[in-house]
Amino acid sequence: MSDIRDSYAKMLAQNPAPAGVKFEAVDMGGVPGTLVTPDEIKTDAVVMYIHGGAYIVGRPDGYHGIGGNYAKMLGARVYMPDYRLAPEHK
Repeated sequence: MSDIRDSYAKMLAQNPAPAGVKFEAVDMGGVPGTLVTPDEIKTDAVVMYIHGGAYIVGRPDGYHGIGGNYAKMLGARVYMPDYRLAPEHK
């Protein structure tokens, strides 16, 4: 499983975080994650982005490109939860 996760992380690294956003480790209701904040906030809304990976691969830090672009385009904060992955957690 670690080989698959490493390959997936390398693929995600092809889409780096954009300029103009900040990333902060947060805990929301006991769920750790990353809060992405654009330099220009247009709304108080917070978008929750649940990353792909079929619940077996991926972590919020690998999705800084996608989460950062959403935050910039929407002018909103984006929360990306760091949920537990299978098969370790059932």
